Amino acid sequence: MDMPNVDAPGPGQPEAFGSRGRVATPKVSPWTRRPTPGLTGRSRYRAGVAGTVAVWGEKGLGIRRLLFLGTALLMTLGTGMGLYSGHLTSELHRSMTEHERETDASVAAARAAFAGANRLSLALRDLARAENPRGLGLRANAVSRALVASQDQLDRMRVQLHRGGWLPEATAIVAVTRTETEVQTSLAQLVEAVGTQIEADAAVADRHRRLKRAFNRYFRASSKVEVSMRTRASRVLAIDLVEAAQQGRLQRRLDRFFEREMSWVATSRDLVKDGLELFRRATELLASSDRAALREGQEGVRIYAKRLQVYRRLPDSETRRMLATATSDYVALASGEPTLEVIRGRVLTGGAARAAALDRALADCDRLKGHIYDLTQRLTHQARQESARRQSSLERRRALLQAVTIAAGILVLALVYLFLAKRAIRPLERLTARMRRISDELDRGGDGSLADQALPTDEPALDEVRAMTRALRLLQRTLADREQALQRKQLELQRLAHHDFLTGLPNRALLAERIEQAVHRADRNGQFVAVALLDLDGFKAVNDEFGHDLGDQMLKRVADLLTASVRLVDTVARCGGDEFVFLLPDLEQPEDAEPVLRRTLNRIGEPSRLDGGIRVQVKASIGYTLYPLDDNTGDTLIRHADQAMYDAKRSGGNQLWVYGDDGSTRPVGPAPMGAP
Repeated sequence: MDMPNVDAPGPGQPEAFGSRGRVATPKVSPWTRRPTPGLTGRSRYRAGVAGTVAVWGEKGLGIRRLLFLGTALLMTLGTGMGLYSGHLTSELHRSMTEHERETDASVAAARAAFAGANRLSLALRDLARAENPRGLGLRANAVSRALVASQDQLDRMRVQLHRGGWLPEATAIVAVTRTETEVQTSLAQLVEAVGTQIEADAAVADRHRRLKRAFNRYFRASSKVEVSMRTRASRVLAIDLVEAAQQGRLQRRLDRFFEREMSWVATSRDLVKDGLELFRRATELLASSDRAALREGQEGVRIYAKRLQVYRRLPDSETRRMLATATSDYVALASGEPTLEVIRGRVLTGGAARAAALDRALADCDRLKGHIYDLTQRLTHQARQESARRQSSLERRRALLQAVTIAAGILVLALVYLFLAKRAIRPLERLTARMRRISDELDRGGDGSLADQALPTDEPALDEVRAMTRALRLLQRTLADREQALQRKQLELQRLAHHDFLTGLPNRALLAERIEQAVHRADRNGQFVAVALLDLDGFKAVNDEFGHDLGDQMLKRVADLLTASVRLVDTVARCGGDEFVFLLPDLEQPEDAEPVLRRTLNRIGEPSRLDGGIRVQVKASIGYTLYPLDDNTGDTLIRHADQAMYDAKRSGGNQLWVYGDDGSTRPVGPAPMGAP
C-alpha cells in the first residue's frame, strides 16, 4: 500500500528521491496555499476545510486497505489455527476411539474367557454330582464341550491382546497359558478316570443283571424241587404209612420217613432260603462302598454258594439234574472269577480316582479363573490409566492450541491497532486540535494566520469516518427493519395457527383451549357453560348453483352475523365446511343460552345479498349441550352438541335442539319462523 511521503519538498523546491529510490512528487496541502484575496477569515476557513476533505478522500483508500488487510490476516490466522486445532483434535479423538475400541474388545475377550472357564467349572461340579454311568457319560461330554469352548475363547483373548498391543501383560498371559495346560492335563486324567469308572459300573451292572437272571432260574428250579419233595412226602404219608400200619411196621416206617422224606423236604426248603440269602448278600456286596466290608461280603457269598451244593443229597437223579445247571451258573456268577469283591473294588477304585482327578481339575480350573480375573482387572486398570493419560494429553494440547490462537489473535490486533494509531487515530487527533484552534481564532476575528501553517499530507480522510458511520447506521436500520418484519411474521403465523384462514374466526385448537378455561372457571364459580354446534341447511345448493367464491362470501357473512349475535365473552369458531361452534361461558342458569342461540338462528334465516346482486337465503340447525349437566371433556361436549344438531337437522332443520343429561336429545321451545 502506497503511503504518502511526509518529507516531500514544498512548493518551489526541487524534487528529491524518496527512501524507495523513486521520485517523490511534492504534495501540496490546501492549507499551504496563500489566502485568496477578497475572502474573509470565515470564507478562508471553509475553503481550507473543503480542500482538506478532498485530500483526505484521496488518502482514505489506504485506511480501508489497512483495515481489510488486518481483518483478512486475523481471519486467515484464526481459520488456520482453528483448522489445525480441529485436525489435531480429530486425530487425537480417533486415536482415543481406536484405543478404547481395542481396549473394550480386549476386556470383553478376557471376560468371555473368564465366563468360559466358569462354565467349565460348573460342568465339572455337575459331573461330581453324577451317580449312574449314563449320567457320567453325558456330563463328561458336557465337560469336553465346555473345555473346547473355553480353549476357543482363550485363543481369541490371546489374539485380541496381541492385536491390542498389551505387551505389559505378557507375564499374565504366560500364567494363563500354563494354567490352561495344567487344566487340559487334569481334565485328560479325569476323562480317563471317568472312563474307567464307567467301565467298572458297566461291569457291575452286567454282573448284577446276569446274577439276577441266574437267580430267577435257580429260584424257579429250587421251588419246583421243594414242591416235588413235599409231594413225595405226602405220597409216603398217604400210601406207605397206611400199608406199614396194616403190616405192623408203622414205627419203623415213621423213623425212616423222618430220616429220609422229611430231611429231603427240609433240604429243598433250605436250598430256596440259601439261594435267596446268596442273592441278597451278592446284591449288598455289589452296592457296598466300604472296602473293609467287601472281603466279609465275599466270604459270606462263598459260604452260601457252597451251601447250595447240598442239592447232591437229593434222592432223585431227575431232581438233581434240574438243579445242577441252574446252581452251577448261579454259583459261578456269585463266586467265580472275577469275583464280586474284585468288580466292586474296581468301581470304588475308579470312583476314588475320579474324585481325585475331579478335585485336581476343579483346583486347576479355579486357578485358571483366578489368573483370567487378575488379567481382566489389570487390563481394566491399565485401560483406565491409558484413557486418562490420553485425555489429559488431549486437554493439554487443546489448551496449548487455544493459548497460541489467542496469543496470535492478540498480536494481530495489537499490530492493527498500532497501524491504526499511527495512520488514523493520532493524525485525526492532531487535525482535530488544529481545526479547533483555527475555529477559535476565526471566532475571535483573527485573519486566519494559522491556516498558513503547513498541514501534513498524510492525514486520514474525514469522509472515511463518515462513510463508516453511515454504513453502521444503515446496518442498524436494516437490522431493526428485519426484526420488525420477523415479529410481524411471527404474529401472523401465531394468528394463522389459532384462527380460520377464510373467516378469521378461532379454529378448533383455540376453541379447545377456551373450552377448557371456561370449564375450569365454571367449576370454580358454580356457573354453566354452553357448547353449541351450528350447521347451515342448504349450503351445498348455494355452492353448486353459484360457485365456491360466492359460497366463501356467504361463509364470511355468516361468520360476521354469528359474531354480532353473541356476547363479547362468547366465542364463535369454525370447525370446517359450514359448521360453526359456539362457546357461551359464565351462564347463571341453563336457560340463559337459549335466547342467544334463538337470536342467532333467526338472524341466519334472514335473506342476504352477495356480489352481483344475488339474493340468497339459507337456514341453520343448532344443537347444544350444557356443562356441568353434561359432565365431559371439550371433545365430548362438541360431539354431544353435534348429535343434537344432527337430530335437529334430521327433524327438518331450522331448529334448536339440546342434549339432555340422560343422553337423549330434544327440541327447545317453539320452532323459528319458516321452520317445517
